[in-house]
Amino acid sequence: MLRAAPSPLGLSSVVCLIYAEHLRYAKVSPRQTPWYVKAEPTFTDALTAMRRLFWEQTLFQQPCLHGGVQERPILLRRMLL
Repeated sequence: MLRAAPSPLGLSSVVCLIYAEHLRYAKVSPRQTPWYVKAEPTFTDALTAMRRLFWEQTLFQQPCLHGGVQERPILLRRMLL
């Protein structure tokens, strides 16, 4: 337990730092529902933005290594993101 506890703390710090840097270049608004209005983004919003950023820069930017594979359909892309 003593070795495992710093890991989530470190990961949450890395997510916050990457999200703060991402906010300098992109306009991000927190997800809201009609029954819960947020003025500031939460950690869940930061995780969602980081997941989307990671997927866009890795899976959807690099060409496939296998020849003959078509580009992913837009509906699949939206579903994954």
